[in-house]
Amino acid sequence: MVTIDDMRAVQRENAEADEKFWSGLQGMNTEQAEGHKELAAKSARLAADADAGAAAAAERASVAKDRIERLAKGEDVKGVIGLPRPREDYEKILMGAGWSRDDINFSVALAGLADGAEFENYGKLMCEIMHRAEKSSRWKVLRQIRANRGRDA
Repeated sequence: MVTIDDMRAVQRENAEADEKFWSGLQGMNTEQAEGHKELAAKSARLAADADAGAAAAAERASVAKDRIERLAKGEDVKGVIGLPRPREDYEKILMGAGWSRDDINFSVALAGLADGAEFENYGKLMCEIMHRAEKSSRWKVLRQIRANRGRDA
């Protein structure tokens, strides 16, 4: 015969299991939310930097466009007459903005895609690859963390 104490013990075990599950889920969601907030803040900083770079580039493009228009009208413009700016100058500007030589070479190759559809396909395939890589890496990372348990203490 099951006693009231036995029933309460089972109820307590069940309640403790529920509390552990829901507290764990709450903690996981809280950490995920914090991670997303940090990512959003970083993205906002990167976006602000990119906006500033775009504004500076737009100013330089406007000056160049103005020179083109004035030259088309037959006006004299100030500036050095000579060879076009060498690629090294552009690379120096990009590397000053944090690009690597590989980033530059890849961007040149990416710009060589035939059309917008190919570029969109590139983006779609990269997202799929990154998603698969994340899923295939998660167990490896978890095993690595578990293996480091004793060493980190």
